[in-house]
Amino acid sequence: IVGIDLYRDATNAENYLDLLHAYQQHDKPVWITEFGCCCYEGAQDRGSGGYAIVDWSTSPPQLNDTYTRNESVQATYLNELLDIFEQEAVDGAFIYQFIDPQLPHVPNDPLHDLDMAAFSIVKTYGDDADQPYNQTGYWEPKASFPEVASRFAGNDQPDATPIAPEATPIATT
Repeated sequence: IVGIDLYRDATNAENYLDLLHAYQQHDKPVWITEFGCCCYEGAQDRGSGGYAIVDWSTSPPQLNDTYTRNESVQATYLNELLDIFEQEAVDGAFIYQFIDPQLPHVPNDPLHDLDMAAFSIVKTYGDDADQPYNQTGYWEPKASFPEVASRFAGNDQPDATPIAPEATPIATT
């Protein structure tokens, strides 16, 4: 097979299809092994570099500038690329990623809302929250979660209900 991480960003958006077609010229199944987007305005233009907005030298870590959380950016990006992959007969694709507890969502504090730098389609909360992921396994879907789920659910509606605090934690391996 041909396996490739193929993010779309501002540098390759105009020739993204050409890049994809180049990998399809080998008469082998093509699998997109990684693609995704973060959830802030402008993240679609940063592609695989969307996470690089965190200043890890501060304690606690914080975003390195002012960003506007926008989960629809991620949902739109994923839907557009999944449409392309379907239209171009890509054999498989892996969305990066389901969950990233190391980048927790912090409501009402944009400077510390590290989840904006996460590619995950669900959000988690840190240890100081009412439902910290590390202790409860609790997560909530982002706007992209039901969008992606509905593409693969057939006629069934996706169950986008957050995991209850008393539920078994989700494995993150």
